[in-house]
Amino acid sequence: MKHFNISNLRNNGSLKRDARKPMPLALAAGMALISVHASAFADAIPATFYACRGLDLTVKYNTGAIGELSLSVARGGKPIVKRGDEVRVQKTVLGSLVTIVVRNEPDAFTQTFTLLAPDVNVPSDNPTVTFKTELFRTHTKTSIGGPALVQGVIQESISQQLSCRASTPIL
Repeated sequence: MKHFNISNLRNNGSLKRDARKPMPLALAAGMALISVHASAFADAIPATFYACRGLDLTVKYNTGAIGELSLSVARGGKPIVKRGDEVRVQKTVLGSLVTIVVRNEPDAFTQTFTLLAPDVNVPSDNPTVTFKTELFRTHTKTSIGGPALVQGVIQESISQQLSCRASTPIL
């Protein structure tokens, strides 16, 4: 291993080699800080489960990373639960838009719930992360001839704020 003496900098910025001197302490300390800093980032794990509450509303979302992809929405009663291919997930700059079809009346309308699920990293020293987000209920007018045959506003949405906890099992 070659060692360099920082005090022997030449005018052109190059170093004179001094094989007798050990690595400068500042360089060794800097390398240790880099390895500690990098390991701190490795301790956060992407959230796999979201549990949210709003006014007369409970929402549960499993990303499918552990277990089956699912979205459950309960409004004052029995939950509507959709799994697997019944759940659409779109990645956006806002986070994931997680959508389920609640009701579909051909040639009339489709009603959906969409959860805005931000990307969340759960630190290993804290099992949950809390945040606020929105759930959208969208009524989309449909026509057997396509959207060009629908007059006026095609999608109308109402949003509700949710208080959420994101977590992941510690394995």
